[in-house]
Amino acid sequence: MEQLTIEQTPAEIVKLFPKASDIFKQREINFCCRGDQPLTDVVKKQKMDGEALLTELNNAYKEWYKEDQSTTDWDQISPSDLVDYITSEYHNNFKNELPALSGFVTRVYNVHGNRDPHLEELYRLYHLLKTEMEEHIAEEENDLFSLIKENNTPREQIQELKSNWKNKYDTMVDLLEQIKKITKDFTPPEGACNTYKMTYARLSELETETLDYIHLENNILLEKI
Repeated sequence: MEQLTIEQTPAEIVKLFPKASDIFKQREINFCCRGDQPLTDVVKKQKMDGEALLTELNNAYKEWYKEDQSTTDWDQISPSDLVDYITSEYHNNFKNELPALSGFVTRVYNVHGNRDPHLEELYRLYHLLKTEMEEHIAEEENDLFSLIKENNTPREQIQELKSNWKNKYDTMVDLLEQIKKITKDFTPPEGACNTYKMTYARLSELETETLDYIHLENNILLEKI
């Protein structure tokens, strides 16, 4: 196994060692849509101890490697097959989860909104995120994914779509960051009911899955094409 270095970008590290995403999320280091800056620049900007972070990453990587974990070699997968994977593993799940989670967010807001005013903002932010993601998935499947499957994609059109998607990724991540902040890292208040707790837990899972999804598209699929 190779040592992770401070010169690598968060995106490169996660591609090599997927569980590094957990460490980056804990430290609010973007590895998906803004993960193309060297880690040395990131830690300087966020005033972190780069040596300590790198040690933690390499120790975790070593333990993970000892467990004979395997990663998918995305370089060996064609864009068309990658599109199929993203559709089945992410798009289909989002199509089910986003409307279902909307019901939970709405119910918690209706029941507890008077006591917890931040729930009104959570309701607003979540439904902005839901709309953004659903529109992105529909556009992607109808436009970029169709072009990739046809294997006849004009370069100019690809560049235009890539630019559009990157803007959407930024919007999604910004909304997730705001949701995470107002929910205090998805921590339900003391005495919260089971529905309240379930809503926060599902929001946390959605954040994780969305960041992994954006990483796969932005740093692997879009780079391939």
